[in-house]
Amino acid sequence: MVFSALLLLTSEARDYLLAFVQCKLPYEIAFMVMTAAHFMPILRDEALDVYHAVQMRGTEIAKTTLRGKLRVYTSMTLPILTGALRRAEQTSIAMEARAFRACPRRTFLRRLKLSSADIVCLVAIPLLTAASLVTSIII
Repeated sequence: MVFSALLLLTSEARDYLLAFVQCKLPYEIAFMVMTAAHFMPILRDEALDVYHAVQMRGTEIAKTTLRGKLRVYTSMTLPILTGALRRAEQTSIAMEARAFRACPRRTFLRRLKLSSADIVCLVAIPLLTAASLVTSIII
């Protein structure tokens, strides 16, 4: 998980989109994956805002019963889903305004090339992941 976070934090979203397309993934799917990855922190922040709003109303979620927690979390889903749908609609309007999928074939300004550092990372990350899995199983 740490390696995934480092990978996401060290590159731009355009580079990932370009890498997906160069791996023969259709542009529309690559764009959807990147848009979903972009919206995850936004949805988390919105859920935290709703959670804090519930707490500010005086509801102590930690001290309520299981039934009370279920009721509180159920009431939190509507504002979160409403905000998510609003953002999705705004994104779709912006995509249409910028003529998304207007041309059947998409062109790119630059092309990604693997450097020696990329190759080292491609080898090191699976090795480190395997090592961490092995050591956690042993310990």
